[in-house]
Amino acid sequence: MTTFFVHLVQISIQGAFVALVIMALRLLLTKRPKRYAYALWLIVLLRLCLPMSFETSFSLLPKAVVNSPFLAAMSSEGVPMDAPEVEKPWEVPVKKVDPTSTFGFLEGATLLYGVGVLVLLLHFSLEHGRLRKKMQGAKKIGQGLYMGRSIDMPFSYGVFHKRIYLPLGLTVEEKAQIIAHEKVHLKRQDPLIKMVGYLMVILHWFNPILWLSYTLMIKDMELSCDERTLQEASKEEKSAYAKALLKISQDAPKTLAATAYSLGDVGKRIQNIFSFKKTTWKEKVVFVLIFFLMLALLLTNPLEKITGNVEKVMKELTPTESIFG
Repeated sequence: MTTFFVHLVQISIQGAFVALVIMALRLLLTKRPKRYAYALWLIVLLRLCLPMSFETSFSLLPKAVVNSPFLAAMSSEGVPMDAPEVEKPWEVPVKKVDPTSTFGFLEGATLLYGVGVLVLLLHFSLEHGRLRKKMQGAKKIGQGLYMGRSIDMPFSYGVFHKRIYLPLGLTVEEKAQIIAHEKVHLKRQDPLIKMVGYLMVILHWFNPILWLSYTLMIKDMELSCDERTLQEASKEEKSAYAKALLKISQDAPKTLAATAYSLGDVGKRIQNIFSFKKTTWKEKVVFVLIFFLMLALLLTNPLEKITGNVEKVMKELTPTESIFG
């Protein structure tokens, strides 16, 4: 279990580095449509979900991030003390830590981590259970549409069996605006992305950078969904959309559940509704190129350079010696 924990911490460090790069890019894209920033967050999710990566000469990740010497030293505690050591001149030497001094720390940290995951999973299950209970009380009003008194705010749900849930008291115009918004969520598989993202921060609950990343991703998700919904809307339709957004925000629950609709910063969303502009095809092409470039730079690991160490060892050998004895 400690080996798994050390490996997870290593992945978490890598994910945090990628997230910081995306945050920097996000600042550069402040005046651009939010779908660009939202798409970049998928790189962070991929980095956290993929168990291994290819090595390239152009990876942006530093070697200390990919292979932390401290974590490598701690993970070496599993090697028996009396095991014969074999010198490998091509390996970078790592300072070993006495297992008797790290065993208690690793075991304790692993235990604390496990308790944290269980607590968060329990909280998630309870929140999801409450949501499911509310959904059961809703009545079907159309194809994939449900409405109920117990529904506090609109949300989309499901991956294969997709549904939209609406609260009571909406006008025909408000209902049409909200349904259009939720259909965009379902088309982009946002409920699934939100669920996976929340499960990732549960697994990496000790990493504040990833919690911040999840929060920013949800904000960009909602802002980009607004933009997509209103891309052909008139000023009057945008005003009606903003009023509907304000109305449903009054009864919004204050819980953090991965499956529920997220209003995000209502003020920021309304401001963005009236300020975003359509993008040209040239801008779209440039972003696609940037996106795939970031995929290559951030989903790969740097190559391990062993040439220098091998040459050093070879110089130290006498003419009659070889590394094979």
